[in-house]
Amino acid sequence: MINKPSLVINITDSCNFHCVYCPPYGENLCRSNLKYDLNAVKTLIDVAAEEDIRLIRFTGGEPLLEFDRLYELLFYTKGRFKRTVLNTNGFLLEKHLRELEEFKDYLTIKVSLDTLDNQEFKQIAGVDGCACVIDAIKKSADLGFMVEINTVFLNQSVNTIFDILELAKKLCVDIKILTASDFYGKIDIGKQARTKSLIARIEKAYVREDDRKLATGMGASMLSYKNGHKHILIVDHSCKNSYTPNKMYFESCKINCNLYPCDFGVLSVTLSTDGILTPCRGRKDYGQCVFGKDTDTIKSAYMQALKYFESCCHINVNNLED
Repeated sequence: MINKPSLVINITDSCNFHCVYCPPYGENLCRSNLKYDLNAVKTLIDVAAEEDIRLIRFTGGEPLLEFDRLYELLFYTKGRFKRTVLNTNGFLLEKHLRELEEFKDYLTIKVSLDTLDNQEFKQIAGVDGCACVIDAIKKSADLGFMVEINTVFLNQSVNTIFDILELAKKLCVDIKILTASDFYGKIDIGKQARTKSLIARIEKAYVREDDRKLATGMGASMLSYKNGHKHILIVDHSCKNSYTPNKMYFESCKINCNLYPCDFGVLSVTLSTDGILTPCRGRKDYGQCVFGKDTDTIKSAYMQALKYFESCCHINVNNLED
């Protein structure tokens, strides 16, 4: 194993947006009736730090809806990981920027922004919040936060995506463009975006770099382009004729999993709000519940999850037979 996978912690299963490409409960993928066990999460963070995990990511749902919980965990992780990422839709971000400033030196704020058009934004997110999110991104960058933009390419025009690329360049922030995922068959993504047209235009306008992987070396290889002093990354979740076909799977996936080849592959060890810690968020049966458990049990569950990654490899999904 080249690197160890990131640790992803879901803060909540609630969200104030209703994005058309999101499954119920967002990345958390489930509704939980359990009381959130902060002590168990802190123990898990301790174990991850002891194992020299490089990246920890907080997501949801929308994590800023549970700001006190998020703040406590950010404070607990402060300075312990090479990279700490907060995923947010940005709607409540400006409200909490001053409180987040104490984490500015090590926190990356990754904000979802799929269009700069108010009406189109409302159609995608179900909320009239375009100006609010754009302002939050600008103010975060002005305050010196490390900011990245995530853009899901649906049926927006290529011009719309280029408008966001220009905003990212102006603000000197990285941007990642992703095609929609079916989240392990949980949503119908319908007709795919015109990725070919977008990439063809990006190829003409920007300088291509070597493909990239996540900081952990996991997941799909991403197309990379220079955007001023920053970068454009592209992830194509398609499993046929994909522009980023080299995805990572466990060796046992093609034998034991009816979801194979899923469009995510394996990326991280994930804790959802039902307390399940799993090496694959699409397979809860691979994991164990750590809420309400003692330190030894939590460490054992984490080490068991890490073992899955000892036998993972990149596979070109375009070469797989039907």
